[in-house]
Amino acid sequence: MTFSDSSTTGLKKTTEEKNLIRVISALEESIFYEKDKEKKEELEKQLEGLKSQFSRGTGISYTEIRFENQELKNQIKDLKEQLNEKNCNCIPCDELKTLYRILLRKHAEQINQSEERTVGEIKAIISNDNLTINSILNQIKPENYSFNNHYFQASEKAFNYVKDKIKYVKSDIPISFWLSPKEIVSEKIGDDEDQATFLCSLLYSLGDETAEVAVAEMENSTPHAFVITEWDNKFLLLDPTQKTNFRAFFGNKKEVLEKYLFNGAHIKRFLYRFNHAKYEQFNQDN
Repeated sequence: MTFSDSSTTGLKKTTEEKNLIRVISALEESIFYEKDKEKKEELEKQLEGLKSQFSRGTGISYTEIRFENQELKNQIKDLKEQLNEKNCNCIPCDELKTLYRILLRKHAEQINQSEERTVGEIKAIISNDNLTINSILNQIKPENYSFNNHYFQASEKAFNYVKDKIKYVKSDIPISFWLSPKEIVSEKIGDDEDQATFLCSLLYSLGDETAEVAVAEMENSTPHAFVITEWDNKFLLLDPTQKTNFRAFFGNKKEVLEKYLFNGAHIKRFLYRFNHAKYEQFNQDN
């Protein structure tokens, strides 16, 4: 396909708008964490200027974009509730699922924009003070819990909880999204990244500072997420999407990575990894 000049300009404009939204989101995060009053006021002035710039370029305000995204989420939530109704006398479930997919595909770009995360926001997903996470910990931690004495047994229970209670669902719709721990537990579903971030938060809340979410490109060119950590000088890879034993991928790091398979494919290369304290992205040569 050959783009005309107007099409190329439109593409460029869309890219600029996306970049501006990212900058605005990052600035909002900086304002939230800034303690110095004068610096905060200066950042707020910059934010207002960027929002005005966005409004002039698009004809709509940044607030309206946020509102539209929230409205879309509400529509999706309503459809989801209808799908869960056992005695639905309105639209047959198969047709409703088709309508659900059409709606998601139609608004995929807007949803993806609203679900974009800064590095700081991605790290914050791994949390040890989330109420839902702590409610699960109360089920798996023994009384008088101590990291040195009880971690390995408790981490196995955490892994089994995610593996057995949370159903792995891989979306066939081209949207990116992050489910909260509350959504994962209440709906009992999640994709590989949802399950990995949830499990990593459980391990972190048990006192494991080394646990990380790792996303790798597999040999079949698909990305896949899992959790990696270390215990007793041994490497531990945990993938709750698979019905494997807790110790299936435990031991020498090189041997574990060579042994690990997902859907019959080995790891080709790591893409990125993160936890509450760090985010590391790998280049093609890593």
